[in-house]
Amino acid sequence: MKTPATRSSYRSALDHYLAEAGKHPVLSREEEQELGKRWAEHRDRDAFDKLVRSNLRFVIKVAAAQRNRGVPLEDLIQEGNLGLIQAVEKFDPRRKVRLLTYALWWIRAYLRKYIMRQNSMVKFGTTRAHRRMLSNLGRAQKHLARHVGAEAAADPESIARLMNVDADCVREVMWFRAMQDVSLNAPVSDDVDDVEMQDRIPDPNPLPDQHIEDADMSRAASEAVDRAMARLDHRERTIINGRLLTDEPMTLQDLGQQYGISRERARQIEQTAKMRLRRALSPARRAMEAEPTMSEAA
Repeated sequence: MKTPATRSSYRSALDHYLAEAGKHPVLSREEEQELGKRWAEHRDRDAFDKLVRSNLRFVIKVAAAQRNRGVPLEDLIQEGNLGLIQAVEKFDPRRKVRLLTYALWWIRAYLRKYIMRQNSMVKFGTTRAHRRMLSNLGRAQKHLARHVGAEAAADPESIARLMNVDADCVREVMWFRAMQDVSLNAPVSDDVDDVEMQDRIPDPNPLPDQHIEDADMSRAASEAVDRAMARLDHRERTIINGRLLTDEPMTLQDLGQQYGISRERARQIEQTAKMRLRRALSPARRAMEAEPTMSEAA
């Protein structure tokens, strides 16, 4: 949170920047064309810097028009300057277009994206249609309110007809603009300060007693498997381990070669070992199924 002294410091720094930006002279068309050629053809850094500095006051004007969007003016100016730099980087003087005309698109695009990022953590405006709607919705609503009425200004169908876009797109953008991010640390109500929104979110994780129960069952199952495996002979244990208890199971062909037997014989040993395991594990499985869980016992 900014203290009064901090706000005063920010205000002073902003005023100083605004004053400095206004000191750079506005370029004539001829000067702009010459500097543009020097940058485009020779990558003259001095020409690039002059093109940027001479248009800083224009960025301030465009950014100031967006300051009612809940974003500090200094942040908008900084983001607009990035758009100006991008415009100068790509400026082609051969097209005989003034840099301001070309830069306006880049500056506004950077400002729109920045405002959307700052106003919500939810990603929106990722399509061209949504970006156009977010940029022009307010202007369209003002036009309808002035010439048709307040009801038309709030009607997605009327806005869609005016802008020649899909009404569903208008509804999505209107919904997004009406939504606001809510902090999980916000109180549930003004009357209860010690209960936050996050306290009302159900925990998907098991309760502590369920963790204990799961750990006990896992340990009991592991011990039962160890006892059952101990009843197999060495070859049966090796085949079961190689086929069922490893991340990369061995083939019956490889196991047969290891013991000097055929693939079919290895398969028969595997099937016999599985039957013996099932018989050995049956009592433990029945006991687990019969034992009530903690929630059932409660």
